[in-house]
Amino acid sequence: MIDTDYAVLADEIMQLKKQAKEIKDLIDLKTLHLENSFQLGEINSFQVQENVFEINRVRVTRVETRRWLYSERVQQQIDKIKEVAQLTGEAQQTASTSFRFKELDHTSIL
Repeated sequence: MIDTDYAVLADEIMQLKKQAKEIKDLIDLKTLHLENSFQLGEINSFQVQENVFEINRVRVTRVETRRWLYSERVQQQIDKIKEVAQLTGEAQQTASTSFRFKELDHTSIL
């Protein structure tokens, strides 16, 4: 028999995770809307510095992030270097523990 307190706790966690995803999706949608407004110059009147906007009492800073994408050949070379470093002890392994939650289909438990 499942302890009711743990069942409630697990259910609450699942509900919060669903709400968090819905909120993240909504934030992404509204951020895209703001980005489109930026591209069209519609928020220029709120600009106080380069890429900094003050809208009502919210400071919005537009930040560019750059990342590198490597060809498959270069990625294979990187992987080889990592493997050698692991084998020679030049790399340090770290570990972390987390919980993952997935809602079960209760009809399949029968």
